[in-house]
Amino acid sequence: MTRALQAQARDGGSGALCYTGPMSKTAKQLLERVASWPEEDIEKLEEAARQIEAWRNGEYHATEEELRAIDEATAELDRGEAAGRANSGLENRSQSPR
Repeated sequence: MTRALQAQARDGGSGALCYTGPMSKTAKQLLERVASWPEEDIEKLEEAARQIEAWRNGEYHATEEELRAIDEATAELDRGEAAGRANSGLENRSQSPR
């Protein structure tokens, strides 16, 4: 929540957050504390909230870390190697006694 949004979320300067939707007491307390967080931490929370909203709407966007892992696994397969974690479970299963 940017500083501008924080200001908009406040009720007439009283310092109380204004929100009319269903929210747990814990969530309300957390949002009250967010106002005192450093801007960098607030930006991280905003990004997390955007990811949750996208997930709730059926959207998924891989993170940079996930994209790197996909690229690495694809390169391993292109070289004819077993793809890291993706194959490890299959290898273990094929060696287990029946």
